[in-house]
Amino acid sequence: LIEQALEESSHSLDIQVTALRELAQNLTITSRSLAEPFLERLLASDRPIELRIEAAVGLSKLDQQLGIGFIPEAASSPEAGIRYLAARALGQLRAERSEGLLLELLKDDVSYVNEEAAFSLARAGGASSAIALGNYLLAEGRPESAYRTAINSLISIGSPSGLPYLLDALRSDEFHWLIKTSIIRAIGLLPGSGDLELEERRESVLL
Repeated sequence: LIEQALEESSHSLDIQVTALRELAQNLTITSRSLAEPFLERLLASDRPIELRIEAAVGLSKLDQQLGIGFIPEAASSPEAGIRYLAARALGQLRAERSEGLLLELLKDDVSYVNEEAAFSLARAGGASSAIALGNYLLAEGRPESAYRTAINSLISIGSPSGLPYLLDALRSDEFHWLIKTSIIRAIGLLPGSGDLELEERRESVLL
């Protein structure tokens, strides 16, 4: 039925993308024999890149290496909307190459693209992701939503590598009290925060 919906030219691209996304999210072992060849044909076709990104996500759920090869092309697209979709897809792939591509998209000049990359990095995890998100948090001039995304992603990753950046952000005049409340919460949730509190107290006594 989904393949038929994709073939119907009367359906808008949004409807086709939604149909394919539903397929990718509801794949089962029993549907694999039907879905895999269909998704492979779609990925290799000249259909809109939005559809091929969703096909890549679906294939990655069957085998991580099947879908990841296509995503770098989308991540380097001159269109910000396509780069955004690539960042979103990378958060679902969880393949080894996802983190490196997301770290590049985190530097994107378009705010909604780099913010989606920050959100997706929470799924990639790891100390290098936490460090990159820490630097992202400390960059000035970002929208408030980007700061909140970075803080929540650091909490999700749960790496102590993010603590020094959160402390620097807490000392910064860049953030208003609501953001600083979120930063304090994040510090308390990350492992190693107790040691940092002791160090902070020691520094305050010396000063």
